[in-house]
Amino acid sequence: REIRNLANLYESHRLTFIKNVCEAAYGIFVHPKHFIHDSENSVDQTLASIQETIQNYPDDRYYVHMHPLYHFLAFEYYHKLGLHKNNQAAYDYLREHLFELLCLSHTMPVYKFLVSTAERSLQLEKPYDLDDEWFTKVSTLVEPEMETDIYYYRMYRAYACFSRKEYSKAAGELDELLAGVNYKKSALVEIQAKLFLAANYLFGGKAELTENVLRSLTRKFNPDEVFVKYNGGLQLLKFLKTGITNMNAGKDVKTKEEYAAFSGLSKDQLSVLPFFRVSDEQLLFVSKL
Repeated sequence: REIRNLANLYESHRLTFIKNVCEAAYGIFVHPKHFIHDSENSVDQTLASIQETIQNYPDDRYYVHMHPLYHFLAFEYYHKLGLHKNNQAAYDYLREHLFELLCLSHTMPVYKFLVSTAERSLQLEKPYDLDDEWFTKVSTLVEPEMETDIYYYRMYRAYACFSRKEYSKAAGELDELLAGVNYKKSALVEIQAKLFLAANYLFGGKAELTENVLRSLTRKFNPDEVFVKYNGGLQLLKFLKTGITNMNAGKDVKTKEEYAAFSGLSKDQLSVLPFFRVSDEQLLFVSKL
């Protein structure tokens, strides 16, 4: 609101640009229902204004470094809507200019792009292309005090490993994440990380470790009081618990039902692991544990 008032008070293309960036980010990351659909301040229109400003001032050094920021917002917007064809151009650009993007982490949660690319691969059912050399380069940019960056970076690596069924590697990334981030600021962060860790143990055939993680999680957070605040949390917890339960008959049907209850939910800002997907083959594996 304050930056909007300033932009309305003074005639400045830079102030207007900053206002549009703030409004787009608010609409994408904070309050999507307020901006995504038809309105005077739709994200579509705001993104178009951002792009237009950059194009209108090609010699302005301020805007030279804003290209990755624009493409990041455009990618995240269409990713949120599941419109992969629309975000392909932005995706290609950001993969090529990733390091310029990550250097802007002081202005925007740009490390979310890492998680979104892995989520995208799961949605498109394409294994994510792991490149250890590339990971090493990215890790040099992650600052220890930037907990949000660390969270997205580790979750990204875990998503990427999970998509390639490298469950032990994914669990290792999540262990590193849980050891290195302060979760007092967000219960959702800890719940997501531990549920994902439990899922990797489950699909890796480590039922005892799965049970240990779930027991630790439910001891700290009462599912009926805390998990219900986060879309899909309770449903995913039930699915994982069913996976480690010995049943004489009907486990295959029950695991499918529990997973369908989770995956069939609509996704929002408080969704747990919104792009977590498992195949029929993985469900069959769990039903035989």
